[in-house]
Amino acid sequence: MRQLSTDLLAEGAPALERLDDCAPVTVSANRGETGVFADLGSSTGDERPLVDTVEDARDALGVTRFVGHSPTESAVCGPDGTFRSVVPRVDDPELTTSAGDHFNAGLVLAQHLDLGDGASLVLGNALAGHFVRHGEPPTYDQLGPSSRSTKPSSTNDNGTDFTQRRHEDVRRR
Repeated sequence: MRQLSTDLLAEGAPALERLDDCAPVTVSANRGETGVFADLGSSTGDERPLVDTVEDARDALGVTRFVGHSPTESAVCGPDGTFRSVVPRVDDPELTTSAGDHFNAGLVLAQHLDLGDGASLVLGNALAGHFVRHGEPPTYDQLGPSSRSTKPSSTNDNGTDFTQRRHEDVRRR
């Protein structure tokens, strides 16, 4: 994506929207990429809070769900509303390359298990966090019961702060 022009990305957006008409599409991107997608809708993605930027990116692409993630937070705008999760700080990371891939693995697993958008962020952050701390993917048992819960609280046991916007605050396409 980094080598693609804004014009080429904008040309591809209608195809994603048409695909979303056939099957729900989830786009996951890092903070910088999320800003680029949000800018397709004439936003200023990198200068706004991530929760606002994921909403703008979702609207610009016309997809069911858009997820943005960074080393400090993640956010999703989807059918359940807009959710934000603060990522616990890791002072001495073992490995950061591929943390986004591990976040996406948790996101996909949570969607497959139909855990909902907010819980998807928590599971994505749990997988990425374990990977960053230990340099290897976690086992199921290493995730701990709080990360496997289908009913996330405002703060779960692994320290992840979790907030949700009211459903009516989410702009619909």
